[in-house]
Amino acid sequence: MWMEEPPNQRPGINRANELLATGAKTVAVGCPFCKIMIGDSVALAGGENAPPVMDVAEVLLSALTNGSQNVEKTEP
Repeated sequence: MWMEEPPNQRPGINRANELLATGAKTVAVGCPFCKIMIGDSVALAGGENAPPVMDVAEVLLSALTNGSQNVEKTEP
């Protein structure tokens, strides 16, 4: 259905431009299709400075693993 849109008006490109305009350092998506569509579009529109596109589960995992390094471990 998106093939009827002009190439410069495709939904992925429109969303990528909106996302890049926010200045976000990471873009989180909730579905595999969105990750592919938004990821490709953000990479195309953002070039080398494009923020990474991650699934929300990846964002959570990153927060948990990076945050665990900052938590002091105590003996029981």
